[in-house]
Amino acid sequence: MNKCPQCNADVPDGVNFCPACGCKISGKSENIGEKFKDLNNTDEFTNEFSPDDIENTKGVSILSYLGILFIIPLIMYPNSKFAKFHINQGIVFFIFSVIASALSGILAFIPVIGWISIAVIYLVLLIFMILGIVNSATGRAKELPLIGKFRIVK
Repeated sequence: MNKCPQCNADVPDGVNFCPACGCKISGKSENIGEKFKDLNNTDEFTNEFSPDDIENTKGVSILSYLGILFIIPLIMYPNSKFAKFHINQGIVFFIFSVIASALSGILAFIPVIGWISIAVIYLVLLIFMILGIVNSATGRAKELPLIGKFRIVK
């Protein structure tokens, strides 16, 4: 169910005009599943890596998204382009996590709004971590949303 932007009346999904005032209803309502799918709609570079490289390193590349453990695939596979892609994503995610944690420490002193903000920050971090792990485990080289464009390891 949507709301009419003009008269605020309830408008059923799939209806293009408000039944109360006739105002055109723009766009469609999206459910949370569709929005989550769009979140992982980032640049993909899987075809730039050899299938053997992907198959040999995708398991250990998962560690790239678990904090400082990005060091393990960096040591084990220093010449793997696929592993380096995920190591880079993991390092950027780690830096983002440290910054977000520092921000959370500041927000902790703001009652209610700060606490809600902290919950949102950690939910975003969890979603990014899951996206990175799933992409690595499935042998895909997809950038993380928002932060994936940064390059530290080449």
